[in-house]
Amino acid sequence: MKTFDDIEALWKSTPATPLPDAGEMIKKALKQKKILANKILLQVFCLLAALVSMMVVMCKIEFQFTSSYIGLGLMMLCIVVFSAVRFRQSQFLKKANFSQSPSVLLLEFEKFYLHQKWVNTKGTLIYTIALNIAFAFYFYETLVVPPISIFWKILFLVVYITWMLIATLWIGKRHNRKEHARTEDIIGKLKEMQKSLEV
Repeated sequence: MKTFDDIEALWKSTPATPLPDAGEMIKKALKQKKILANKILLQVFCLLAALVSMMVVMCKIEFQFTSSYIGLGLMMLCIVVFSAVRFRQSQFLKKANFSQSPSVLLLEFEKFYLHQKWVNTKGTLIYTIALNIAFAFYFYETLVVPPISIFWKILFLVVYITWMLIATLWIGKRHNRKEHARTEDIIGKLKEMQKSLEV
């Protein structure tokens, strides 16, 4: 059996694990927050640029079928709603105050993360389905009415479906993984800060 002196010597020889620097953690979390907010704002800007181009198309081209206008209207509605949701997310990130209690901020970011996951999964699925329905209305006049050969119609549909699958299943999922990783990193830093304050 070890004596008290042996135990004390062992305890003193064990190096103390340094506590993480709260200032450094805040700095890293703020950097991730800024990158995430800017990427979301860039997406909103691109969506709004697409919206403006659709308005130009609607004003410049005189369609024969109401279905084309319905399709464009649905596309614009989808873009406006999705842009508003994403803009709201970017505003949360911009306004997140890292001077408040880490536990309060952690709860806010965990709630944001749940919302972010919903937007990037179910919300994006609803958006994609609605957008494809809008495209079906819009392209009815282009593909069905004029005398275009079946080859060109099939080629157009193959290219469109291929692009939608690539955008949804590869580009979209890759983007979502990166976005979730940034939020998880912020949450991880907040948990570390909370632990360091509890010690």
